[in-house]
Amino acid sequence: MKAEQVQSPGQLILLSPWLDITLANPAILEIETKDPILNKERLRRAGLIYARNARLDDHLLSPINGPLDGMGTISVFAGSDEIFVADTRRLQLLASLKEIKFNYYEYSGYSILADEDLHRFFQLFTRPSGWQKKGAG
Repeated sequence: MKAEQVQSPGQLILLSPWLDITLANPAILEIETKDPILNKERLRRAGLIYARNARLDDHLLSPINGPLDGMGTISVFAGSDEIFVADTRRLQLLASLKEIKFNYYEYSGYSILADEDLHRFFQLFTRPSGWQKKGAG
């Protein structure tokens, strides 16, 4: 954003973001078995179609590869059973190493896209008392 002389946002709120279009994080393999909808190979094909001829590691396609400096506070909400959570955890680590203000909310046993009890988009509904938040900070 600095190169384009665009002012950075004061805060980013990310709901289960797809941070790395390459899906190269090895932790995805274990998590993928829990995700009720998304699977790595289908996402990889969709990513290739979306990227066209662009480099997959370009930060515009894989924002985890971009600079975090000057982004303001980043808040991420994710479910522990969704395929994208591996990279949200990685982003949390990268932000802590760079001392970026980062709020991380991971809900145990849920996927943002589908859940038998919550039907879809659990983050948009009132929080039932049974949800367990893994951490914030």
